[in-house]
Amino acid sequence: MYRDASDANKSSGPSVYKETIDATGYGFHHFGKATKDYDGERKAYEALGYELAFEAKVPSGGRVGYLDSKGELPGFLELIEDTPGLDDMFTRFYQASIAWDGEDPVRSMI
Repeated sequence: MYRDASDANKSSGPSVYKETIDATGYGFHHFGKATKDYDGERKAYEALGYELAFEAKVPSGGRVGYLDSKGELPGFLELIEDTPGLDDMFTRFYQASIAWDGEDPVRSMI
């Protein structure tokens, strides 16, 4: 399991995770789409009526943004800026998953 600063269990303030859990309970939250044209794709989705609910810089050097489709999709669309560090980050996720021994599912990925 990968958790980061947006971990809903630790957040006492507003977050796209906590607000979703409070509104609909646990379950599907978002799916991700990597893009080399983050700004262009974000603007295109906003032109379709999607609202930017959250945006942040990430350790891979890029940005992520959660777009709310206002019911068109079952959850958020996460746009992930494709940077040279993105593949390295997802490779670390994969390596941690195959090396997992069934104990302590939380891993630091930074």
